[in-house]
Amino acid sequence: GGGGAAPAAAGPAAAQRYPERFAPGVVSTEGSGETWIAFEPDGRTAYFSRYGDSFDRQTIYETRLEGAAWSAPVVAHA
Repeated sequence: GGGGAAPAAAGPAAAQRYPERFAPGVVSTEGSGETWIAFEPDGRTAYFSRYGDSFDRQTIYETRLEGAAWSAPVVAHA
């Protein structure tokens, strides 16, 4: 995607929301393919998958909300 800002809207379109990256630089990163995010019921732990270099394998990561920021992702353990 273009990654640019959403265009300004007026009238009924002003209430429309546009998708945003989740936790940029932590979960949503440049050059990686992140997908399939899920949250614990309390909303403070998230799990997501990230593709490897060749997109033939995914790894599941875990991140935790610490204060107002998400922690560095670690490989989730079963």
